[in-house]
Amino acid sequence: MREHVDQQHRYAHILRVARTAEALAHKHGADPQRARIAGLLHDLARLYPGERLLRECEERGMPIGEFERANPIVLHAPLGAELARDWFGVDDEAILSAIRKHTLAAATMTPAR
Repeated sequence: MREHVDQQHRYAHILRVARTAEALAHKHGADPQRARIAGLLHDLARLYPGERLLRECEERGMPIGEFERANPIVLHAPLGAELARDWFGVDDEAILSAIRKHTLAAATMTPAR
């Protein structure tokens, strides 16, 4: 995991997010293990520069809107979900959805139960 995020402060952030997600899941009746996994994997593409985020999303045929083109850093969330699937074999749609939506959210979001 650490080799995928590179920076020590990013790694520490990821661990804090995973612990917080797990605690919140316990408190709100969601699945703490799934929340922790989503927290651990949420920033897989966070250190990619904007041009790489755009290129990799385009290569995967992922939709890129006007806002995302102007602010490519937000693409690290949906691309990160794809990397979680590719690199770590995550196929749980609730985990992938949590990763995908962790920056901009969505009109409807449900807890993983």
